[in-house]
Amino acid sequence: LLSPTAPGVEGRKPEQLPDIQRIAIEKILATSRQGGGFVHYTWVNPATGQPDQKTALVDRKSTRLNSSH
Repeated sequence: LLSPTAPGVEGRKPEQLPDIQRIAIEKILATSRQGGGFVHYTWVNPATGQPDQKTALVDRKSTRLNSSH
C-alpha cells in the first residue's frame, strides 16, 4: 500500500491495517482482479480524522518482469 496521507501504512499487507483501511483495500483489489471499474469506499480524511466516502477508478495493469539471467 502506498498512501501519501498515511505513510505509516506503507508497505503493510491489508490484514495488518485498521478495519476501515483493510476493507477499502480489499474492495480495490477485488475490483482490480475483476478487470477494473469504479469502487466506492470509506477512508479516514486526514484533515478531519473522520471517515469520508471516496470513489476510485481502478484499472488492472499487467506487469511482466524481464530478466537477463
